Amino acid sequence: MLRPEYLAQRLTPYPLPTKDGGVLRTIGDAHAYIMALPKKRGLRAHWQHACRLLLQQSSAASLTRQVHLALFMDGKLDAGAFEHMSSARRWHDMPRSPFVNPLVRTVTERVSWRIA
Repeated sequence: MLRPEYLAQRLTPYPLPTKDGGVLRTIGDAHAYIMALPKKRGLRAHWQHACRLLLQQSSAASLTRQVHLALFMDGKLDAGAFEHMSSARRWHDMPRSPFVNPLVRTVTERVSWRIA
């Protein structure tokens, strides 16, 4: 039996969007998704490995990596939403420099290149 505290842990470093419009945010979400898989899909090696990680109560990061891989292998990872979510988090987590904003510098360089 999986502990509620374990199932409540967030997938890290990011949630996983699926092509059916859902988003796996916690280990509990991943568990429910895996349990709802059709039998043929659930028997694939990448999902079996994800099940083993769940039963071993592995870290959220290792489970996230495996579920990400399994979704990708089945063509069920919503790549567009995933890229948007992961890049938004990357920009949000970047340390902010009071002197240089790399996004503004890049846009300024592009504009000045087109003018010249």
